[in-house]
Amino acid sequence: MVESSPRDLAALYQRAHDYMRNVDGLTPQESFDELLKYLLLKRHMEKMNDHEARGVPSVGLFEEQARKRVSVLRRMFKEAMKSADESVRKIWNDDRIHLSDEGLAAVDSCLGNVNFSSLPIDTRSAALNTFLSPEHRRGLGIFLTPDAVAKTIVEVLNPKSGESIIDPACGTGTFLIELIRKWKKQDVSLHLSKLAIADKNPKMLFLANTNLNNGPGGRIRQVLTDSLFPANGSDSILVEGFYDCVITNPPFGVVLDQRHHDFSKYESCRDSDGSLKKSQQSEIVFLEMCLRLLRPGGRLAIVLPKSILSNTAFSHAREAIGKLGYLDHVIMLPAETFQLAGTQTSAVVLFMRRYRPNEDINSLTRIALANITNVGYDTTGRYREGNQLELLARKSDISAMGPETPFWRLLPETPKRESLTSFRGHATGRRESGTCKSLGELVEHVGTGLTAARNAYTDRGLFILKVGNLKGAGIDFMPRDRNFVSSADLKRREGSKRVLFVRPGDILMTSSAHAPRYIGEKVDIVSQIPESVGGKATFVGELMLIRANPSKIDPLHLLAYLRMEKVKQQIRDMVRGQTAHLHAEDLLELQIPDAFIESRRAVRSLRDLLQEEQELARASNINAFRIAEELMKIENVIN
Repeated sequence: MVESSPRDLAALYQRAHDYMRNVDGLTPQESFDELLKYLLLKRHMEKMNDHEARGVPSVGLFEEQARKRVSVLRRMFKEAMKSADESVRKIWNDDRIHLSDEGLAAVDSCLGNVNFSSLPIDTRSAALNTFLSPEHRRGLGIFLTPDAVAKTIVEVLNPKSGESIIDPACGTGTFLIELIRKWKKQDVSLHLSKLAIADKNPKMLFLANTNLNNGPGGRIRQVLTDSLFPANGSDSILVEGFYDCVITNPPFGVVLDQRHHDFSKYESCRDSDGSLKKSQQSEIVFLEMCLRLLRPGGRLAIVLPKSILSNTAFSHAREAIGKLGYLDHVIMLPAETFQLAGTQTSAVVLFMRRYRPNEDINSLTRIALANITNVGYDTTGRYREGNQLELLARKSDISAMGPETPFWRLLPETPKRESLTSFRGHATGRRESGTCKSLGELVEHVGTGLTAARNAYTDRGLFILKVGNLKGAGIDFMPRDRNFVSSADLKRREGSKRVLFVRPGDILMTSSAHAPRYIGEKVDIVSQIPESVGGKATFVGELMLIRANPSKIDPLHLLAYLRMEKVKQQIRDMVRGQTAHLHAEDLLELQIPDAFIESRRAVRSLRDLLQEEQELARASNINAFRIAEELMKIENVIN
């Protein structure tokens, strides 16, 4: 047997992958599938008794020995598939290894002498995580929770060995692996049969099973199903009111449709009048489902998009969920947290408790909020000193942290049933009632534009403002590639009921991007629309138009507020989805303090500077057009 460290085993995985690519010319997806088949085969072989094992030729370097072993391996894989769980049989359409004899022999030469069942759980999982680079994961659609995040969540939740625990969207089993690692360090008894996992992706469940169950220490219960709408036979694991702890990172941004799912069991799928909604975001339903799995007094840790706490679309759902349990701790994570895992999203970790019988849901509680800004690396993956997650993971009680952790605070007391709904105010910057006005009270319109079809762009026509035209210091109206749309597109926009044409005094800001950090980063005001572009302009769908009501707030005054870094962050906390999208109904809820609205004298000098910025931008546009005209004259002379 080969003794392997995580790094050694990862190197063997990589060598096997390279053999499949070089010998058989497989793609990364195909290579990964064949590697999983080999791991299933190895699991089957390691369960054989001594008599059966004696019939298998040993791993050999000589051609004849390798040929005989390959023939046996193919036959044994068919046997492994016959005895495999239904979840495994759903991964592949047949029971064949699709490697050539040479390719299979090469993979076997790397991994044949490794006894996976004797390897510790953390060795197997760490090796797989090391082998799966971020690029590899993105190609395979695998988004792992970063180890540092998983460790922090496990430490804060602090499940005890012997408690019943489930991850209903387990992926590759990251959380339970970290949990078992923690218990091993504590040298406590492992009650793996008290643990359970579920996932609707058979490949993910197989990976989790490979990481967690292919070794000593008992077996973790598992089921292949959609935990939100479980299939028949899942009720032995997905039992409401059964678990001491639920810990999970479910999929984000999936829109559930009432036509395809039974919404009747979830209050978060109902409107305020009790009628079923036509659609709902999966993350809000997952939150309710996880709370329902908990016994009274049980604890939940769940990774969700920040919009779960701020978007008005979830208002009634938050109220309904507040009747099941309450917020205990919240960890805000920066956008780069999941960058290395292959995705970009603004996430938050909610720690909640299910109410105990006869618990007063109107009793007061104080939520401990940790606002993490440093996860040990930046948006490019480069190392950053001062990882706040590491400090947080060393604390046994987040609510008792001292001044050495300035990124945390206790929020004001709030009734437990309102802990989710009141937190929205902190996420969007809401102050005490009566001291703020919402943006919706101060504007005539907020809405996104319309991106033209690719074939609608022309060299002349209607000028369309794009993200690149916003500079954060005045709008650049100098035409570039694809800055005009056709007359047909103009008529389409004129016939629309949406506000699609800008006018002086309108504010434009970025509202759609690949990462939340770009949302609201550029904010500019339209001072005038130059005649050089036709005196008329529209804007793309990646921009949000904010039209202030001049009788309630000066547009330049509002521009100043929207450019404040704190306000930009409040806006970014409203974004939804895996890619970042700001919705008009959410931005309308942005809170603007009355003190700012009324402080015309205090911001007069800033307003004057912004006015000067607009004059400079206007002059720059005129100058740029004149330069372009002169250059064209010179080109004509030369030609």
